[in-house]
Amino acid sequence: MKGKVSSLYCFIVTLLGLCIITSSHANVKGIYVTQPTVESTRTIKYLIKNSKAVGIDTFVIDVNRKSKRYARNIALVRKSGIRYVDYRSIMKKRNHTATLLKIFSIK
Repeated sequence: MKGKVSSLYCFIVTLLGLCIITSSHANVKGIYVTQPTVESTRTIKYLIKNSKAVGIDTFVIDVNRKSKRYARNIALVRKSGIRYVDYRSIMKKRNHTATLLKIFSIK
């Protein structure tokens, strides 16, 4: 139960951060991507193609365990020019929302 509450809290903080980012930095558009999504090469290619078509330039990726498939798919994301943000590493810091805002405010 405690893990579910913690995950829910992190998800809500991320959504809040993305909402604030969208309203204050119109030049940055991002989506939240989960472990199963990033592990699927077919899905990542689909997201890359369609994200570029609508102007999304950042993926906030939440992964519990990094694998070879993860590394290969992250390479695809970076090669496409879409910005990759590691959700877990920024959530380990104390001021979560401010950290998200700082990351997305860099041009």
